[in-house]
Order: sequence, then structure tokens, then C-alpha cells
Amino acid sequence: MNEFTSDQGKPLEVVLVTAASLAFPIALYKINPDEYIALWMECTHKGCEVNAQPNYLVCPCHGSEYDAKGNVVEGPAETNLKTFNITTDHEYIYAIYKNLNPLLLLILMGIGASVMAQRVNNDTTAIQMNMDAVYNRPFLQAGSFPVALGGYIEAHAQYFVTDGITEGVSFKIPRITLFISSTIKERIKFLSEIEFEEGTKEINIEFAALDFELHPVLNLRGGIIMNPIGAFNQNHDGPKWEFVDRPIMATTIIPATFSNVGFGLHGKTHQKQWVWAYEAYVTNGFNAQIIANSVGRTWLPAAKENVDRFEENFNAVPLITLKTAIRHRKIGEIGLSWMGDVYNK
Repeated sequence: MNEFTSDQGKPLEVVLVTAASLAFPIALYKINPDEYIALWMECTHKGCEVNAQPNYLVCPCHGSEYDAKGNVVEGPAETNLKTFNITTDHEYIYAIYKNLNPLLLLILMGIGASVMAQRVNNDTTAIQMNMDAVYNRPFLQAGSFPVALGGYIEAHAQYFVTDGITEGVSFKIPRITLFISSTIKERIKFLSEIEFEEGTKEINIEFAALDFELHPVLNLRGGIIMNPIGAFNQNHDGPKWEFVDRPIMATTIIPATFSNVGFGLHGKTHQKQWVWAYEAYVTNGFNAQIIANSVGRTWLPAAKENVDRFEENFNAVPLITLKTAIRHRKIGEIGLSWMGDVYNK
């Protein structure tokens, strides 16, 4: 077989193998002309399916990374990926793993094998960035059912003492958040985020949009969009916080979980260890509450108080939000965002 050779004669670094009887795919790496490694693509942390790249594997759920031999490179996973014993007769490649059903023997490459092999190209979706927080959330899905559900509850227990006087312990649930996601077609996705605040005093649809994946560098998004201003607005979920509450910057300088109706483009591209990403959206604009509010000054968070922003634009100029970021897999990410509009009605 010549599955590891492209039309240009260049060796492929990884091939993805799937079969109807397998719960997870197998990543088959060619280390050298006579050495192969097959890895079971189930993350050892929480059981998510990992993404295979030419030189590493990464879990899209919690960010665990493995090298091409299945060794843990970065947590939270602590255990290496399961591997198969590989043999080859230079025509077929065989993988044997004794702990699966109860003996699994796969002809990974060979004529007539009931297995599909797929070349894996460099894919920016395997490298998570701040903008990917929209979909990087906990979901539960039943088998091949096309709809997944997720969410979280934020609960507080408080004990305050003022001048030696206390009212004791009090409890509250500031928010309950529900996620609904669906892959309608291979390149069409839908996600919604519904938040119930202070019981049911406020019910907000913070995100409800369709994504049309045209190309890794060019994707269309439309609906109720979470404006990508700062690092926190899109990455605001309670379980991800480093502290017990949202940072002051995200509540007093810019609106927390600020979203609007509109459409735009987003995409990523990468070169070796570096990834560059961008987002650009046009949405309904501000109204006079930016300058006429209870604070008595120009205050951007007042824009969220305009509940009619999902129905109409309040000035002749749309709100434009831009964001660009660059990330190194081992160093981190830095980005720049910009949002511009006028205040008048």
C-alpha cells in the first residue's frame, strides 16, 4: 500500500483510521520507513475524542496534548494514550490491542479492509484560542443524535460581617446557563446560550447563531453574536473563572456577556507553532443610554440595558467589532480588539 505517499511523493505524517465498529478513530503515525505507531484517539482525561495533527494530538475539550507517540505533553491528562501493537508485511499494516472487544485485529492498510483511512492535514481547529470559547463548552450527546446539551450552575454561599453584626449565612444562585448545540450539516453548526439570572428575574439569550464553515480562514457567522471585545466577553463561563466572580474590568469598563444581532466573518491559519486568528462583525448599534444612564457619565456597560437592540438599530451607523490574536502553542496568546459606534439615537 502507498497510503503514506502523496501525489508529490512526500511522506504523510499521520493517517486517521475509522471503522463502524470502533467507538473512536485510530491515529496511525509513520515514524520512519519501517516503524509505525497507532494511537487510540480517546483522551485519558475525560474521554473526549482528540484531534490528530502531524506531530501531536490535542483534546478539544480541556486542552490536553500528546506527542506522536501518545505521551502526555500537557495536562490535565496524566495518562498516555492507549497504543496498538503494530506489525507490517510491507503490503498491509496490522494493529492488535488485547483490551478491546476483547481482541481487536485491524488491517489498517490493505485492499478489502473494512476500514477507512483518511489523510490528516494541518488543522487550526485543533489549537484552541480565546475565540474558540464559544464552542469549547461542556456538552452531553446521546450517540449519533445531532443535538448536544450542556450548561452549568453558579451557586454562592455568603457570610458577611459589618461592624461586628452579621445576618448569618445566605445562599444564592446568580445564574443557570443552558447550551444547545447542533451540527446541522458537516459545515453548518448552530449554538445557543440561554442564561437564567437571579432565579428567573432575567432570562437572556446571550448567543444564538449559525456558523457556515467555508474554509479555516473564512467562516460566516450570523444571528445573536457575542461581540469579541476583550478576552473575557466570549470566555465568560463561570467554571472557567480563576476567582469567585467576574473581573471588575468585564463589568464596569465593558459590558459583561454583551451580544447583539448581526453577522460577520472569522477564521484561523497557522504556521508550525504559531496560529493567527481574526473576527469581524457588523451588528446593531448603541443608543443614547451610553451617555444618558443612572451612572451619570459615559458608561459602555449601559449598552446591555437596551433590550431592544435585538430588534432594531438605534442610529444610522452599525456597531463594528474587530479582533485579532496570535498564539504560540507553548507560550500563550495575545490579542487586540476594537469596537466602534456612535451614541446618538
